[in-house]
Amino acid sequence: MEPVNTERVGKYLIEIYPDSSPDSPREWDNLGTMVCFHKRYNLGDKHDYDKNNYDSWGEMKEDIIKQENVDTILPLYLYDHGGITMSTSPFHCPWDSGQVGWIFVSKEKVTEEKLDLRNGYTVKDILEGEVKT
Repeated sequence: MEPVNTERVGKYLIEIYPDSSPDSPREWDNLGTMVCFHKRYNLGDKHDYDKNNYDSWGEMKEDIIKQENVDTILPLYLYDHGGITMSTSPFHCPWDSGQVGWIFVSKEKVTEEKLDLRNGYTVKDILEGEVKT
């Protein structure tokens, strides 16, 4: 495999190679749970929700809130154009983007994790950070 970048720093030659087997960030220790649906991609976390049981994203959101005792829930949007990007805000391209699910955290998990939110961060900020990652 060829390096994607080579640079000399002092007496050192630094070579950067692509990671042929990267970890999925969803396998890390995450606060939120991603419930996603897409016909071509396996996104988010494993779950038992079936999109066909709902008439709208709003109906699914209400059921998740009820079933999971949700503290915070945010929509998940996907932009698919030569690569994929996810966000908790909609993209400005109606042809290559749309909602694919929800990311949420239960009240119990927020309490269990003993989050230190005194630094100005919110649970919403943490979930948005997980989506960016």
